[in-house]
Amino acid sequence: MQSQDNHRAGQSHNEQQYSGRVEAMRPDAKAIHDERMRRVKSKPVFGVGGPMPDRTDEKQEDKHPSVGENNDDSVRSPIGQTGGQVGGVITDATDEDKAQDIDNSKPDLTHQNTESTFKRMGDRELNENDGSTANENASPSGQIGGNLHSQWLDMDETQEKFDNPNEPIYNFWFKWRENFREPLAEFLGACILIIIGVGSTVQTLVYTKDPTAAYSNLNWAWGVAVMTSVYISGGISGGHLNPALTTSLALFRGFPWKLVGLYWIAQILGCFAGGLIVYAMYYQALDVFDPNKSVSQSGTAGLFVTMPATSLSHVGLCVFQEIIASAVLSIAILALGDRDNTPPGAGLGALVIAFVIMAIGTSLGALSGYAMNPARDLGPRIALSCVGYNARALWTHDRAWWVTGPVCGSLMGSFLGSMVYDTLIYSGLGSPVNFTSKQWERLLTPHNMVKAGLEKRKREKAERQRNEESSRKGDKAV
Repeated sequence: MQSQDNHRAGQSHNEQQYSGRVEAMRPDAKAIHDERMRRVKSKPVFGVGGPMPDRTDEKQEDKHPSVGENNDDSVRSPIGQTGGQVGGVITDATDEDKAQDIDNSKPDLTHQNTESTFKRMGDRELNENDGSTANENASPSGQIGGNLHSQWLDMDETQEKFDNPNEPIYNFWFKWRENFREPLAEFLGACILIIIGVGSTVQTLVYTKDPTAAYSNLNWAWGVAVMTSVYISGGISGGHLNPALTTSLALFRGFPWKLVGLYWIAQILGCFAGGLIVYAMYYQALDVFDPNKSVSQSGTAGLFVTMPATSLSHVGLCVFQEIIASAVLSIAILALGDRDNTPPGAGLGALVIAFVIMAIGTSLGALSGYAMNPARDLGPRIALSCVGYNARALWTHDRAWWVTGPVCGSLMGSFLGSMVYDTLIYSGLGSPVNFTSKQWERLLTPHNMVKAGLEKRKREKAERQRNEESSRKGDKAV
């Protein structure tokens, strides 16, 4: 007991010293530090599929004053905390009391200013507020599968950095990265998705002679790939990894439209990078297996991109299967994120999604290849175009399958699944399915700012016409 008391006394002394260093920081560094502590302390242990913090929880955070609250520009809750997380509880606009336009299902997004920084912190910073010691009720630092945090606060260099007001605390990359964590997380998650999924496809079909066993292995591999990618990016960006899903969440759950384009770009680039990495690993085996780089189901291009089974059905049925598969996936994800339904416990959502992917591959994958994700097909397809595959055949085979199947089919299926779930089950008032006639009228009526812009354009056009008429009359008079 005495040794524990001594340890706690020493820990308290160290915390007091650290608190003094914090107080001695420059004002901007102090605000950054306090904001990081506020965010992480309010964030529970990461678990995809559990009741994750959403927009309604931000009201409780506001009860704890911090430096960031005095400056709205410094506060931005990560998407992983504000709804829209794949496998987690997905909220709509009406769950936020401060929604700007509740009838338009558009939430108050001022707290998501992209200029804020720092969402993570070391355990020592947390202990500073709750009064607990670093070793009390906690797993050892650096444990695989547990909390991994650096000990940078205990380094002499860091202490000197805090004590010296003329020395910068954070470098340029640290600050820049914090402004783009969501798209960077989507990029990394999509890249890992393709590395595991396409990598398993190439390895299994090139080195395995039993196609039946190979197909079963692929379903498992793709399910685990999705689960791993969601765990990697879910706490930061929501783990969408799918442009079709991102668009559906923006339409039906109030996901910020200003982030949809960034997510699309990050997801496609991540899949593109993953396709290049897989090809770089297996290009010699692929050259032996298919030296002509054929764009067909029997060629190596079919290992990277989806292709319709035209030998079994025509392209229309393959597109129909892609739509149904995407709809089933969207229904499952929205059900996992519905508070009024039965979402799984924390940390189990990604696992459930993995089993859903396996089931879809087993039942709805033979005809279309069950891409269910435009980026999953488009990214590797661009990668193949860059490494010598016939670009014309790659983009035109089977009546431009990449457009009709993975892109249009996935988008239509995701929209259809979201519409079906919200029509039959979902009770959130922020969904367009549950809008009243007055809400639809307000939604379809141009905003006041839009009206002002249109009126200004009309006035300018009328003025130009008057000037042209005056010029013509002047020419005639001359």
